[in-house]
Amino acid sequence: MSSRIDAHIARLKARNYAWPIPWEAVEALGRNEGCVLVAYQCQAGVWSAMWGETTGIRQGQTFTADEADQTFYDEVCTFTAGVKSMLTMPADKNQLGAMVRFSYNIGLRQDKPRKRGFYWSSVRKLHNEGNFVGAARAFGLQNQFVNPLTGILEVSEGLTTRRMDEAAMYLKPVDGAPDLPMPQEVAPESSMATSHINRGGAVTAGTGAIAAASAMADELKGASDVAAKFHEVSQQ
Repeated sequence: MSSRIDAHIARLKARNYAWPIPWEAVEALGRNEGCVLVAYQCQAGVWSAMWGETTGIRQGQTFTADEADQTFYDEVCTFTAGVKSMLTMPADKNQLGAMVRFSYNIGLRQDKPRKRGFYWSSVRKLHNEGNFVGAARAFGLQNQFVNPLTGILEVSEGLTTRRMDEAAMYLKPVDGAPDLPMPQEVAPESSMATSHINRGGAVTAGTGAIAAASAMADELKGASDVAAKFHEVSQQ
């Protein structure tokens, strides 16, 4: 499987498209979505094909590699423009790349029957408030799906890993930006009853931390000063 996606990524890179986000973000998105040239049903039961395309995909459809790559490029451009139009706070290239990856998975905006997508996300809200640490943590709030067989909301290990990777990219300093000084003395371990981890709803499972949806707003706002400092330093 690894060699197959590597071949798809190499072919995509060789297209030399004028990507609107860093290639690192494009490659990560491509590896998240995979490239399948025959329509298939994803874990949530949605018909998908090519590089995670869902719009207009029907059972039995097949596609060429050329069609898949061109569609992917067009969609990345569309999602990038969509994310930018929803931001009131500037984003550096890594923040933008992470938010495009995120929106490609959850959609840009849907108002009915439920409000969902990037526009309604805590990631966008907190980013626009300048709370970048809070925004990074908020990626993990969207790691669940409704199992089509049971109708039950479940945490996805794949989505959890993806959200953590997107958050890491979001916080990654741009090339040439100075690193924030690292504290050399760390406070003693907090109890789980009072810790940010527990109140934030992050639990350990499998290969990493699963950020579960919970009431995080007050805690996230408490990180605003740190986030503002991060942005200030990264822009110097």
